[in-house]
Amino acid sequence: VVFKVPTWYGFSRCAVLLLISWYMLYNWNVSNGVCRCWGKAKASQEDAEETNSVESVGFCNVLPLIAVAYLHGTLAIYDLSSQVLRHKCQHQAGIVKLQWEESSSVVSTCSLDGAVRLWDARSGTMVSEYRGHQAEILDFTLNREASMAVTVSGDHRAKVFCLQRPDR
Repeated sequence: VVFKVPTWYGFSRCAVLLLISWYMLYNWNVSNGVCRCWGKAKASQEDAEETNSVESVGFCNVLPLIAVAYLHGTLAIYDLSSQVLRHKCQHQAGIVKLQWEESSSVVSTCSLDGAVRLWDARSGTMVSEYRGHQAEILDFTLNREASMAVTVSGDHRAKVFCLQRPDR
């Protein structure tokens, strides 16, 4: 299998997603925007579980990072330049969606425990948490400045959160 796509940070977006989704299940070679699969590799039980529950993925605009949100509650942040996992950020319940801020290394998540969380991808620490729904959050979006989040929930309500961070 060969995919040809434009490169980004030395990797193709397609190749990065494939590598993260199947990095332990298949051997992949990425070079000059071409992604090649050449056979199956042995995967550990933990890696196989993570690849079966990906809910959301996203690229950081300011650093060579990608975030992957898993239904079992882990936010994994990968460094594209070194191709390694930088941080695993645990949530109390499954993550539904993630979204990067346009001009920083902060990634926001919403989860089935009814919380919106902001994470510093450089350190893997939670910057802030917002609650207010009586049920799971099903979707959310940030405004361009990342100063507000709009959420929708299983409680049949939409909420607007004013996001405050110590560094702003």
